[in-house]
Amino acid sequence: MTLYRLDETLAGPILEPAAGQGLIAKELRANGYKVHTSDILRGRDFLKRTKPWTGDLVTNPPYRKRLDEEFLHQALKLVDGRICLLLQTSRLHGGRRHKELWSIRPPELVLIIPWRVMFLHSDGVTPISGQGYDHSWFIWNNTARTPVDNRYPITRVAWLDPPGQNYMKDRAGAKAFGARSA
Repeated sequence: MTLYRLDETLAGPILEPAAGQGLIAKELRANGYKVHTSDILRGRDFLKRTKPWTGDLVTNPPYRKRLDEEFLHQALKLVDGRICLLLQTSRLHGGRRHKELWSIRPPELVLIIPWRVMFLHSDGVTPISGQGYDHSWFIWNNTARTPVDNRYPITRVAWLDPPGQNYMKDRAGAKAFGARSA
């Protein structure tokens, strides 16, 4: 899906703190963004970062052991810009998550991906088996920290168009941003 709809929210520069193979960063760079990457596998643990970031953050954080929630909390502390996390859509559900996260700081926008995301092995070609999860881009505007009546704006929800639209030109970029392969 390249940056279709997601790029409407970005200003840059962009931090990708869980870069992995670098597919998201590659797609962002191909669309003219200046991107800084890091990854725990290369010795940079975002959860231990203390230096603030002026710009946007775009990443597909690890999900195990609630690391995605830790990534969000860390980003909300450090990032002065948009925070875009590719998360399982099921993250919207759950009483604990609502109490500890969504009721305190809901996202500004949720972009629902109405098809299954195709994640790939490190070879960049072979799909990872058992991908039975739905995903969405969860987006926070962390430059708008001033609440109105102690409430943040109501979350907007939008759906991405189905695969096959003009944003599917580059298969590698499409896979990086959650599109399924043909």
